[in-house]
Amino acid sequence: MPGLILTLTACLLASPGNRLVSREMGIALDLPPHPVVIQQPGGAGESVFLIREGRSSPQWSIRVEGLTDLPSGLQACLDHVLTTRAPDAEGPALEPIELDLHGHPALMQWVKRPMPGRGTVLMGLLVAARGHGHALLVTAVTVPDAPQATMDALDQAFASARLLDQPPARALLNAAMGRGEMSLKSLSEQKLRSLVGRHEVLRIHNPNAAEGGEIAYGTLSVEAAPRSALQTEFGGRDADGEDGLLVTTHLRFAEDPAAGRYTDRLQQSWMSWDLSEEVWVDRATTREADLRRVSTEIGLREPPSTGVPRGQVIVVRQEGGAGVRDTTTFTPESSWLPRGLRWLVWDLAPDRPTEPVAWQTWDDSTAIPRTTIRTDLWEGPRRCWSWSGLTGLPTGMSHGQSGRWTRATLPSGVVVERSDEETVTSKWKAAGLQLR
Repeated sequence: MPGLILTLTACLLASPGNRLVSREMGIALDLPPHPVVIQQPGGAGESVFLIREGRSSPQWSIRVEGLTDLPSGLQACLDHVLTTRAPDAEGPALEPIELDLHGHPALMQWVKRPMPGRGTVLMGLLVAARGHGHALLVTAVTVPDAPQATMDALDQAFASARLLDQPPARALLNAAMGRGEMSLKSLSEQKLRSLVGRHEVLRIHNPNAAEGGEIAYGTLSVEAAPRSALQTEFGGRDADGEDGLLVTTHLRFAEDPAAGRYTDRLQQSWMSWDLSEEVWVDRATTREADLRRVSTEIGLREPPSTGVPRGQVIVVRQEGGAGVRDTTTFTPESSWLPRGLRWLVWDLAPDRPTEPVAWQTWDDSTAIPRTTIRTDLWEGPRRCWSWSGLTGLPTGMSHGQSGRWTRATLPSGVVVERSDEETVTSKWKAAGLQLR
């Protein structure tokens, strides 16, 4: 039977790539090896994470969710969950175990559930109180007659759980954001100008796909240019005068090749040399036969002023030529990471920190405009793990001997890598895909 007689040392040895971190859900959890996120908060109208083992024969799955309107007392909460979620439970494999998740009391219990004709699965439940009738529930389910190694891995995941809304967690985040702010302050005009002239061919693909796996290709380029070089209605002071850093990515996505649907996405990010001003334009054009749909996002970060000491950011999103506009205005944190440096910030910082570094960023992966926190953690001199937004699991960034990033592996398994025009062209032609 599983047990929680595991040391925290085992938890700390887990790979950062298996670490689920969600500030939206308020939890960090070291998952067993090979995790794949099937659903994330907001992905299907529910605020839950669904994760399973990413092998051909998964041995486990984990669900993380928030609960409300619960009875008072942890034992009563656990009993309520067992009654509603596992009415066919045959009885506890272990008595409930009391845990302390960094100041939050919690109860954890394993129960047996019959699977007619297949055997018995084990379900582990972890309930942590958040106060005011709220709780966090982590549920793990095994395959019938799972091996002991699977049970040990899930026990380790439960033992590693910690909630992120406690003062110690907030203090750690503030320290990481302080390091992010200092890293940005160290970026002189000379350092930023060292990026000028960069031109990379990018290939985006899924190496685990059954056929082909080509998703997108394009270019990333960096130049010194005035703000007027942006394709946007926003003007501004010195638009045709003093230049700044302009980072451009132009990608083509094969959305539905069988239907002839492709999306061309042009992203331009301009910033002043002192990083006090910024404008970005993100325009996606989807084409299918004679149909054409355009969505645009424009962001403007204004410099600090007497009335607004930290400046402000205005983001406008629009779907279609006459579509509904959605405007968001907010005050950025001192650790605000310019969008043009999202992929390049560590190319400018040769010293790899041993502690987490965090920035405030704009999340372009959600339908509702929002800011989020990006946290980076280095594992050796050439490997960096980066958590951001609702993805939960990190993106793994690889850097070459020159210090430049060479490859990024997203939590979904999709790879973004530096390539060359010949390779990309041959891959797309071989897959029967349309080039630009």
